[in-house]
Amino acid sequence: MDDLRTLTDGEKAQREARLLERAAAMGGLLRVGQVITPMRNGKAMILTEIDGPPEEIVYACESCHDARWVNTHPDPEKPWVGKPIPCPDCGGSPTRDQILRRCGVPAQVLEQCSLGAFDPSKQPDGNELLRVARDFIAGRLPAWLVLLGSVGRGKTMLALAIMGTLLDRGLTVRFERTVDLLSSLRETFNHHKDEPGRFSETMDFYKSRPVLVLDDMGANRPTEWASETLYDLLDYRYLNRCLSDGTPLLTIITANARLEDFGDDRIASRLRDRRLCSVITLHGVDIRPTLPPQPWGASLEGRA
Repeated sequence: MDDLRTLTDGEKAQREARLLERAAAMGGLLRVGQVITPMRNGKAMILTEIDGPPEEIVYACESCHDARWVNTHPDPEKPWVGKPIPCPDCGGSPTRDQILRRCGVPAQVLEQCSLGAFDPSKQPDGNELLRVARDFIAGRLPAWLVLLGSVGRGKTMLALAIMGTLLDRGLTVRFERTVDLLSSLRETFNHHKDEPGRFSETMDFYKSRPVLVLDDMGANRPTEWASETLYDLLDYRYLNRCLSDGTPLLTIITANARLEDFGDDRIASRLRDRRLCSVITLHGVDIRPTLPPQPWGASLEGRA
């Protein structure tokens, strides 16, 4: 990390811009170094860029402005000097709203896809699927869960129900459509070739999520680069079963394809490893036509 005390004002401004861009690209997550001001002002600056200057910004914590850290140095003119410490008011811990914003799925979708909303009668093996979900959540199954089946069998809904329950139990979760994840990584790789550490940081973000849900894997035949990138991500989680603090790395994958159709024998082989992975096939018919309609106006309830 650069010694910020030796940077010019212009270099500090450029650093702030890079940090804010990185925070936005990674859902607001940012490794804490010695710069608190960019994190504190990030919400206001990002909102201003998107919607114009906001009339009022509501922070969950007014002390740190949702940065979760404060600087011990009392001089506001030199925020780069001093030591960052967890905010004494919010404890440095993200609020539930902050966690939900970073998980990759809108809160209302998680609520609709809860285990309580899962109807086993719509699946031939519905009760067995519910048992599998509960066993995975309780830690009675291996750390990887693969849900296979044709379109509309409820794979994504079940994966989200499991993810939401794990989130409620305090685990950090992240949901990504596999094709979107690879597109995002490719864009980072192409647009920041002069900053090779940027791609590595983004990959590290996904490698280290305690709960990572990859939806629709194998839906598109990947390029050689995408295949290697996906293999790198999964192989890391395959070899490193937990974080340094002992938190397990849980991976949930949904796919319409069979394992042998994934296009990468290395990935398919790891998913067949019964020590690490449970592979469940959902049968039945497309359940989407049986779901009740959701009036679009309901999404506006509670808004000013």
